Amino acid sequence: MTKPLEITGNKEHEEILYRFPHSHAALELLPDHRDVFRVRLCWLRGKGGRSLFESTAFRPLAEVTLRGQTFPVYLNQHSRKKRDRILLAGRRKTATAARAALRFLVSVEGRDDTLLWNWRVGATAPALAAPRTSELPDSIRLRLPFPPGVPRVVKLATGDQGWALAVWTKESAVTLVSMTPGSFPEVQESAVELVLNHANLEGSGATLSWETRVTPARTEVEVHQALRRHLADVTMAKQQAHSLNLPFLGELSTKATGSLMRDEGVKKRGVDRLAYSLEAKRSQAGEGVDTALAACALLARYYLTGDDALRRRARLLGRGVCDFQATQVESPHWGAIWDVQRDDLGYEDIHGGATLSLTATARASVGLHLLHAHFQTELLSRTAIGAAQWLLLRMDKDGFLQGERFHESNSEAPLSAPWAVGEALIPLVETFRRTGNETFQRAALRSVNAIEEALEQATLSPDLGTTEQLASLIEGILLVSREYESERMIALAKEVAGLLRTRLLPDGSLGEPSSAHPEGLLRATLAGARGALALSRVDKDHCWLLMALRALGAAQKRTGPELEGVSIASLTGLTQLPLALLLAVGALGTNCLADRERVAVVRQWQTFAPEPAAWEYVQVTTADGAPVDYLPLVCPTTLQVLIPVIAPVGTTHLKIVKNNREPMLRNLLTGDLDTRAALVPLGDGKEAMIGVFLADT
Repeated sequence: MTKPLEITGNKEHEEILYRFPHSHAALELLPDHRDVFRVRLCWLRGKGGRSLFESTAFRPLAEVTLRGQTFPVYLNQHSRKKRDRILLAGRRKTATAARAALRFLVSVEGRDDTLLWNWRVGATAPALAAPRTSELPDSIRLRLPFPPGVPRVVKLATGDQGWALAVWTKESAVTLVSMTPGSFPEVQESAVELVLNHANLEGSGATLSWETRVTPARTEVEVHQALRRHLADVTMAKQQAHSLNLPFLGELSTKATGSLMRDEGVKKRGVDRLAYSLEAKRSQAGEGVDTALAACALLARYYLTGDDALRRRARLLGRGVCDFQATQVESPHWGAIWDVQRDDLGYEDIHGGATLSLTATARASVGLHLLHAHFQTELLSRTAIGAAQWLLLRMDKDGFLQGERFHESNSEAPLSAPWAVGEALIPLVETFRRTGNETFQRAALRSVNAIEEALEQATLSPDLGTTEQLASLIEGILLVSREYESERMIALAKEVAGLLRTRLLPDGSLGEPSSAHPEGLLRATLAGARGALALSRVDKDHCWLLMALRALGAAQKRTGPELEGVSIASLTGLTQLPLALLLAVGALGTNCLADRERVAVVRQWQTFAPEPAAWEYVQVTTADGAPVDYLPLVCPTTLQVLIPVIAPVGTTHLKIVKNNREPMLRNLLTGDLDTRAALVPLGDGKEAMIGVFLADT
């Protein structure tokens, strides 16, 4: 550090209790030998208190490794800065030289039982000049020692292959989340530790920080809930205002559609069938492609543009998926969808094995149901129902699935995959809606109840579920709930969405706890946007739209301008989600509901759907003529146009022209009736502005 620390208010031989505003947490300083003090984190209730963490002479708060030697840290200065900030400091010599020393400064900021610990450690030039005695790297090791007893520790994975901890003792839980990238709390020798390796102690030193929160918790379920809330709050706080380069939604969807329509990526199968080509002699419909959903994305773009080539490609791809269904009568997996078909008419998974995927079958069933609703082709409906029946048979008596992948001959016992049930919920409900067979709806209800019970009893580990499975579970629960809008199910979907938020990364993308593969991160990011948009239907908080917008912005940066090397499944999300986000903005209007299947917004008795010609007679720009992202939707009965808009930061008004004149506009977010289109902030307004307008004829 460049200059010594100067902290006043030191009282060497008194016990000091620092309480934080609106908090039961307190920091107690206890005098120890040689003019240093011990530190105790207390939880105050009534006239008494209980120790949560406590340092001793043999268990210091920190250790620093410098030039191969390890030095324990003892503090001997303290001071209060304002009501919610406490400073602790110390200094220790590292050699006989007069100025060879380490210096420590600890800032503890607290309010509402949440404490932010910032440690800054620096070494003087003579200390850094000492000869190295071993190959140990310079490092900082922070430690919160447990009090006497054996507390229980709960762990929760984050999206960057890290984790957060909760320490449960008696009636309270202390949750700990690292604020330093690459460092995560660990339990070592009856203490929670946070380590920063290869620390640069020169100049102003290195900083290491974490956040603790004390929460009353009598059961293990409350501990898990407290840890999820804390981690979600921290990940959201790390989300800074991003430069999203709006408008980009329309361009992103158009480019992804072009990639899906590339002729060199498909293979002809008979007169009226197409399939995406994996290799020279292999066609793919399942994992990594999800052809049926890709066909639905092309169909959505057809509604928007009227390009008949999109509709024709969607029909041919949909019929091609039907060839991948297992139809052998003697097979225990009749109705399932294979991932890959070879040119010699053999079937396999993407790795060449003889297994069938539950996820691929579920997504194929959903996509075929949606395609049948448009084309009314019996083959599509029959294949979708057969796939849903196979999913039904793969469920156990508790409502969970027996596994995610199944061997063709059933010779291998499948591994349990509890979170994969989210993928199955959507096709089960879609099959019930298309056929009216209540068996599928009852099975979906049983699965939702099983998930709810498992979360209530803390028997379901979030670390076992992928981000895509969590997003599908949110969609599935809300699809089941949509039949009668159950508040209980909506609350369950929000709880799962809390798990989704714990996987947010600072750039707005979402990660997987167990994979750092770039394509896996892209698919997780798109899945997070999908889950957030699903929840925005029942929760009008702008945070879900912001989460989806940030995720799409991060996905755009991750894929690059040409979308090279992006899988078909990811291209499907890049095609659909920008449109779904604009529809979700439209649903914020008074009495409006979004229908993602038909790319429409329903307002009372009116249905506003895309009309290809609307792009010609409706133009929306900023007041200066700059482009914005918008979606013109026309009511065929009244010819009114509903226009959801997402505009860059700083845009207060828009210029809307319909049939070469500026019409009278009803602002469905503010209720104003004017020729000027005033926007409102999305969230705090630091990233985007939004508006929903109804243009009269």
